[in-house]
Amino acid sequence: MVTKPMGAVRVAVKEAWMTVAEVAVELKLPQARVYKLIRNCRNPLPAHRVGERTIRVQRDELRAWLDDRKIVSREDADVM
Repeated sequence: MVTKPMGAVRVAVKEAWMTVAEVAVELKLPQARVYKLIRNCRNPLPAHRVGERTIRVQRDELRAWLDDRKIVSREDADVM
């Protein structure tokens, strides 16, 4: 019988959800800018409030949100 160590399960869960600080590091932006992106009226960064003061972003939702905003250069557009 093969079992997974509990630590591995916890790491997988932690990687799925990111704090605002982790998103800021990943995007190389100040945390204040990430909060503004979350509050953006037109196309907000998907975020989930956990409790009264905690905000988390799902890594998959962040990737999808970034993919929707991908800028295609003219050279790339000509190839398509």
